[in-house]
Amino acid sequence: MVRQKKNEISGNVIEKIGPITLPLATNNSKVVNFHLTLYRIDNRNYHVLVCNPSVPSDIVLLRIESACTFAHLYGSKLCDCEQQLKTSLSMIGNVGGILIYALDQHGRGVGLVNHVRVYQVEQTGIDTVEAHKTLGLQIDARHYMDALKILHDMKISKIRLLTNNPSRIDFFRNHLEHIERLPLEHPLNPYEVRELMIKKEKMGHLFSFKSDFDWLLDINKSHKVLLPFAVIENSISRIFGGDLISLIEFLKNLRLNHEVFYTIYCSQEMSSPAKVKKLILLIMKENLTSHYLRIVGCKEIDLDKFKGLYNLAVRAGFLELKCIKLK
Repeated sequence: MVRQKKNEISGNVIEKIGPITLPLATNNSKVVNFHLTLYRIDNRNYHVLVCNPSVPSDIVLLRIESACTFAHLYGSKLCDCEQQLKTSLSMIGNVGGILIYALDQHGRGVGLVNHVRVYQVEQTGIDTVEAHKTLGLQIDARHYMDALKILHDMKISKIRLLTNNPSRIDFFRNHLEHIERLPLEHPLNPYEVRELMIKKEKMGHLFSFKSDFDWLLDINKSHKVLLPFAVIENSISRIFGGDLISLIEFLKNLRLNHEVFYTIYCSQEMSSPAKVKKLILLIMKENLTSHYLRIVGCKEIDLDKFKGLYNLAVRAGFLELKCIKLK
């Protein structure tokens, strides 16, 4: 059934199709009935999935999910979108709530075509923020006014928002009666570490893990004599610090697997292009390269030199090469 209603906030005509019942398997394999309504606002489409409808006075658990074909359709591990969607549906299925799925805000709002272009640029060694800038795109082009209109239509003014994005929190705090934030994260894994580190370092997303920037500052502050190298396991705890010879011996004794990644942090002294290249070549010579090893240098490198090092690191089989400048 199609219903149209003039929205009281903006005067937009909201078209609603549904609801229909969808039995969905959540993260814990439990099948839960959700009720889906398609909302159309100025030809922008949203799936609104509701479980255990709340009364207007309740504080409603809410997740707003932007479409990501790579993760949601194909299960890509380069971002945390798949895990966030699954976790959100599981939480909503357990306690009740609403998931608003923005079908037309693909890839932080850049669209299907530009999302592929962004990935193409990223895979030359440039991070997601710089890739967007290179293509002349907004770093985050999403908007939440339509979601607000949907909540208004559903007479919801109090929410518990599942998000790590501070701009989303600020928007709803300025427009709703009550908002609480619930974090939405899981342990870092080798495939998405690059994306999530940049989200925290450059976009201010609220993750509990330490970023590469945090670790480099910690290492610099914690030693009177700066260690040339330090190795961190899964960005959780410092497990090693030493010189080049002891670093190589340490790497020889690692037992790497698909759930663990190691980051080699280089001091500023060791982060020149020549020294990073020497490190990469030595690790290659010892046959120690792995898709679970990252190298992070404590110095910003000229883009052309960085691209050359990045290509060498990729050919060698490293998970990632990254150079950042400490303030």
